[in-house]
Amino acid sequence: MNYTTRINHLRQFLQQKKLDAVFLTSPSNLIYYSGFQPLDITDREAYIFITQKKSHIITSKLYADEVKKYVTDLKLQEISVDTPLTKVLGAIIKQEAIISVGFEEHNLLYNEYQKLSQK
Repeated sequence: MNYTTRINHLRQFLQQKKLDAVFLTSPSNLIYYSGFQPLDITDREAYIFITQKKSHIITSKLYADEVKKYVTDLKLQEISVDTPLTKVLGAIIKQEAIISVGFEEHNLLYNEYQKLSQK
């Protein structure tokens, strides 16, 4: 599977919608854009953050080795207690001067949205 082609098509869509990035959380999109199949679809084992320049898969150290087996087209970013998701995303957003981020409205939990929108 050529995930880079899929990601590039998504980037074209982002340009049409005037978005700088997209934050993907659903298991189906994790599989479609990276090849990583979550072990348990009810858990958040990984996230994908795609910008116009780079593609990131974000997961905890617990799942990092599993992600490395299947994902080659995205940069692995590890989250932890010391480096939470908001810090990782904030660093990417700052580095790439991202202003607008799309997300999956039917998959992002309300408390996740609150945490992310405060940072």
